[in-house]
Amino acid sequence: EDGGCGSCQHAEILRNFPRLLQVVFAVQFLTSIGKNGSLMFVTDWFGEVVYGGDPEAALGSPARDAFHQGVRTGSLAMLFCSVISAGFGLLLPVLLCVCPKQRVWAGALGMGTMVLVLMGFTRHPVSLAVILSALLGVALGARESIPWSVVTSLSKATDSAGMNASVFNLSQAVPGLLSACIGSAVGRLAGVSGILGACSVPLGLAVVMVLVLVPKDLETVENPYATADLDAKADPPLGQASASQD
Repeated sequence: EDGGCGSCQHAEILRNFPRLLQVVFAVQFLTSIGKNGSLMFVTDWFGEVVYGGDPEAALGSPARDAFHQGVRTGSLAMLFCSVISAGFGLLLPVLLCVCPKQRVWAGALGMGTMVLVLMGFTRHPVSLAVILSALLGVALGARESIPWSVVTSLSKATDSAGMNASVFNLSQAVPGLLSACIGSAVGRLAGVSGILGACSVPLGLAVVMVLVLVPKDLETVENPYATADLDAKADPPLGQASASQD
């Protein structure tokens, strides 16, 4: 019962989010779908597609050995991806000095979209597969930094900043749960290349939403929470106004 009430409370808070926060929530939700789906299958993609291995082959067979070698290479590629993601976060303040946050955000997610499209069709060479996988770190770095900076910047003007962050975290947690529940089944149906290519769709939709619905001047956008507080002070409740006149 308490869990149900908590869910209703979270849904109510999300419904009452300012429009900009609702847009950022939707963008992060779509980004997380693409991120979770792709990261679940990158190493399998290396083993099965790039190296041409077979995880179901007999132990010691060339196909099984090729798969294991591909998984090891894929793990190394994801290490490079993590390094690039961290580097993006460190370079973000510099990038924001020369480019609006909205454009940096859209550009990073756009690069992730193009990378996933290419991964859906790429088989060789191994070096290209490693480079593409590593470049996913740009989109992942943007996902872990820019949306959260918008949420915290807008929420600091309200007493519910902590609750806002908790609700916004659902934009990452729910896609992660969905991926864990259905990812394996979908992977068997579509194949690893199909999954990676399909993950570009939600990421591409996120790019469109950022370009169309997110203001270009995010750093100077009017804080809706601060505006609401000013309106409340300018228009006190009717009973309070009557008492002050008496």
